[in-house]
Amino acid sequence: MVKKTCLYLLMSITILAFVGTAAEATQLVWTPVNPSFGGSPYNGTWLLNSAQLQNKLREPIDYLRETRDPLEDFEYNLNRQVLNRLSQKVLDGAFGEEALEAGHYEVGNYIIDINTGLNGVSVSIADSTTGDTVDVEVPYY
Repeated sequence: MVKKTCLYLLMSITILAFVGTAAEATQLVWTPVNPSFGGSPYNGTWLLNSAQLQNKLREPIDYLRETRDPLEDFEYNLNRQVLNRLSQKVLDGAFGEEALEAGHYEVGNYIIDINTGLNGVSVSIADSTTGDTVDVEVPYY
């Protein structure tokens, strides 16, 4: 019986000696998850989707958009297009392409005065409903 106990003891010491030498510790390395801080770029979509699912705030409903008159929308869009084309013509005239003719124009609610001089193009836009005015000077190049 003593032989068996010594044999078991010797075997357990041998096993522990091999296990003790085989086990090695490594340094713990932390890597960030967020790609903004050096994490994997593949985590970006997952993080964004998780944040959106947890977001309890909702965008407020724009009641004005639903109740706005289509004629007001038409007038607004028309005024935007007129001002956009005017700005294109002013830039074209200032850079030597199609020149804008000087004069006095009335378009919708806007009164537009265009003057060309030696220094460049001067445009004055006045809104007849609010009385607001904008003066723009674009030099020649």
